[in-house]
Amino acid sequence: MTQIETYHLTDHDWAVIDQRLAEKYRTDAWNYGANPGFRQYQRLTVPAGDLHVNFTSQRGVLRRVALFGTVAPAAQLAQVAEQLVGVATTAAALTPILTQPTVTAVLGSATVAPLIDALTKEA
Repeated sequence: MTQIETYHLTDHDWAVIDQRLAEKYRTDAWNYGANPGFRQYQRLTVPAGDLHVNFTSQRGVLRRVALFGTVAPAAQLAQVAEQLVGVATTAAALTPILTQPTVTAVLGSATVAPLIDALTKEA
């Protein structure tokens, strides 16, 4: 082992590593893959964890919604997403759905406002 040469990274090496991390390896596209069939994507960090929101809205109505992340099991997130399809992309329409006790039990009440903001944001 004493005969093995040790290489110590230089400041330039670290700068290249940090650049590649920022440009490629710390991106959602690299870590989570493509976003097929959805027009919009939002990543939310909430007290319960990370929530990734893929959705397509058309003429002010949610047409497709997929939720995934660490806030809840995939099956529960899919059930919440199903309830959002066909709903208008307004806070007034989304609030009654996202504040239902069954939904807040899955997402947590602190997730409601950020999720409404994400779903009502213009592309």
